[in-house]
Amino acid sequence: AIVNNNKLKRLDLDKCGAITARGWDGFLGVLCNISSINATFQSNHTLMRMWCYSWNRNGMRLSDELLFSLQANTETDKINVARQKIFRCHLNGNFNLAPFLGMDAVLLPT
Repeated sequence: AIVNNNKLKRLDLDKCGAITARGWDGFLGVLCNISSINATFQSNHTLMRMWCYSWNRNGMRLSDELLFSLQANTETDKINVARQKIFRCHLNGNFNLAPFLGMDAVLLPT
């Protein structure tokens, strides 16, 4: 339901102190599905805030990847958000970007 949702920007939860870091990372597959580039492109790019009442962000134990996805989603250009997630998750490390430099923009996901 959250994957295809393009309206929900905030998810405020109550009585969620028992959610572990692994539990919070369950949301990562929704915000940035890394199973394929296409899945990442089709991930949720709208949800930008998750909050558990009575906990601060550090107490929630959100992973860097989940925080990145939430922060990226604050941008208004959702195509750019999708590109950021794709580059971060699939085209990082020693990936050679040289072949992409000469490509027309129409070849990249829009």
